[in-house]
Amino acid sequence: MSDKKLSFSQNSAYNTIGILINNFCLWLTTLAVVRLSPDYANAGVWQLSISVINIFSTLAAFNLMQYYVSDVNNEHQLEDYLGTQLITCISASLICVAYSTICGYRGAQFFCICAYMLVRVIEVIAGFMFGIDQRNYRMDFVGISYALRGILELVLFSLVLYTTKNIVFAVLSMAIAALTLLVFYDIPNAKRFGKISVSISGEKVKSIVLKCTRSVLAISIFIAVSTIPRQFLEKMYNSEAIGYYSTIAAPIVVIQVIVINVFLPLLRDVAEYYKNGNFEKLKTIALKIIATLIGLAVLGNLGAVVLGKPVYGLLYGQGIRDYCYLIYAVIGCVILYAACWACWTTLIAIRKTNLMIWFSAISLLTVIVFGRPMINHFGLNGVSFVTIIAYGIYLVLSVFFILYNVKKQKESFNGTGD
Repeated sequence: MSDKKLSFSQNSAYNTIGILINNFCLWLTTLAVVRLSPDYANAGVWQLSISVINIFSTLAAFNLMQYYVSDVNNEHQLEDYLGTQLITCISASLICVAYSTICGYRGAQFFCICAYMLVRVIEVIAGFMFGIDQRNYRMDFVGISYALRGILELVLFSLVLYTTKNIVFAVLSMAIAALTLLVFYDIPNAKRFGKISVSISGEKVKSIVLKCTRSVLAISIFIAVSTIPRQFLEKMYNSEAIGYYSTIAAPIVVIQVIVINVFLPLLRDVAEYYKNGNFEKLKTIALKIIATLIGLAVLGNLGAVVLGKPVYGLLYGQGIRDYCYLIYAVIGCVILYAACWACWTTLIAIRKTNLMIWFSAISLLTVIVFGRPMINHFGLNGVSFVTIIAYGIYLVLSVFFILYNVKKQKESFNGTGD
C-alpha cells in the first residue's frame, strides 16, 4: 500500500485530527499538573520548561523536515538529511543544558527542562519520519502517530505524577512513551517508502546546514519573541504567575494548531506552484489562510465571551476565573502567530529566507525593550500586548517581502513567455 497517495483533503484531515488529539492531550497534562499538585508551582515549572524548550527544539529540528519536504529539486539525499538531523539534535541538547545553567535554573526547573528536551529530541526524529510520509502523500501515518503519542504520553505522565508528585519523573515518562512509538510505529511506516539509512559526510552536512541556518536562526529568534516576555514575567513575579498565564493560554493554542496543521500539507505544493509559475493557485492558498484566520478570530472571541469563565472555572477551579480577562489578548497573539507562521513557511518554500533573520531580530528587540515596561504597566496582560506588537511588525515586513518576490517571479515568467 506504500504507493497509494491520499488527496490534500485526506492528508489535511488526518494530520489536523492527529495534531488536535495530541495537543488536547498536551493540554490535559496542564490540567493534570494543576489537579495533581498541591499548588501552581509545578504548573509554573512545567510551562517554563515548555517555553524554554520551544527555542531549542527548533534548533534540534533545524527546519530540516520542512526543507526536505519542499526539496522539489532533490538537492540532497534522504540519508544526508537524516545524518544532519542527528547532529543538530545532539548539538541543540548540549546548548540547552548550557543555557539553563547560565540562566540560573536549579533543582526541578533545571531537570524538568532537560527531561522535556529529551522528549522533544525524540519527537524531532519522529517528525522527520513524518516528512518522508508527507513527501509520499501518506499523512494518515502522521495523524495516527500524533494521536497515539499524545494519549500514551498523557497516560504515563498522569500516572507517574499521581504516584510520585515529581514533575521531572513525569516528564521522563513522556520520553519513554515517545521513544516506544518512534521505534515500533514511525520508523517502520517510513520504511514503506524506501530504505532508511544515515550518512554523515562533512561536506554534505555543511552544505545542508548552511542552507538551513538562516531560516533556523530566524525561526529560533522569532520563537524567543513569545518566550522572553514569559521569562520576564517569571522573574518579575514568580512561578505561580506564569502558571496562571500559561493555564489561560493553553486551551487557546488549539486555534493556532488548527490553522497551522490544516495547511501544513500544502508546503510542498507551494514550492511546486512557485517554481512552475502557478500564481493563481498561490493566491487561492493565501485567501484560504486569511479567511481561516479571520473566522477563527471571530469564533475564538465569541467563545471566550460566552464560555470563558464557566469553562475555565469548571476545568481549573474557581480561582482561575479572576484571570479570564487574559483570554482576549492571548487570542490575538495566537492568530498573529499563525499568520506569521504562514509567512515564514512560504519564505522557506520559495527559498527566500535572507531577510527572515532581520524581521525576527526586529521583533525580538521589540519585546526586549518594551517587555518589562509593559508587564509593569499592564501586569500579566503585558506579556500578550508586547507579543502582539512584535508579531504585527514581523507580519507587515514579511507580507511586503513575499509580495515583492512573487511579483518578480511573475515578471520573470512573463518575460520568458512561460
